[in-house]
Amino acid sequence: MCEPSGALPQPELICQPKFALFIGWSRQILHLSDGRTLVVSSPGENGGQYLYFVNSSDLTTERFSIPENHGSASNAVVGPDGHVVLPPHKDGCVYTFDVKTHALTPFAVGYPKAEMTWGSVAAKNGRVYFGSYPTATLGEFDPATGTCEFWQHTVPDTR
Repeated sequence: MCEPSGALPQPELICQPKFALFIGWSRQILHLSDGRTLVVSSPGENGGQYLYFVNSSDLTTERFSIPENHGSASNAVVGPDGHVVLPPHKDGCVYTFDVKTHALTPFAVGYPKAEMTWGSVAAKNGRVYFGSYPTATLGEFDPATGTCEFWQHTVPDTR
C-alpha cells in the first residue's frame, strides 16, 4: 500500500441544497445526455415520490413529483429518446418524464397491480425491460408506441 505523498484533500462545502436530498433510496444514478445532469429518485415526506435533477457543474437541483401510488422511481432508466422512463409498479402504468418540458406522461399498460418492479434496463433495441415480484414477470416497454408485452411466471414455483 502506498503512503500519501502529502496532506490528503479536505472536504469542502460547495453549496447547500434548498431541500433535503436523500439519494440512498435510488438504485441507480442516471446520467442524461447533456453530460452534466444527474437524476436520482427519492421517497419524499408523507409518502410522496420525487425525481431530482442535479446539475453536476454547480449542484443546483430541481425536484419533480411523480404519482404517489406509483412507487418505482428507484427503477427509473434513461430511455432511447433521452427521457426518463419509470417502469410500472402497483398502479399498472409506465410513465415517461420529458427532460426538456418536464411533462410526465402515463401509459396504462395493463400491468398487474399486485406486481412490484425490482429492476429495469434500457436496451439497444429501443425498449425498456423490467422484472417484478412476486410472480417473476418480465416486461418489455416500447417507448415509441407506448405499449408493453409481459411474460408471467418466468421462474418456476412463483406465485
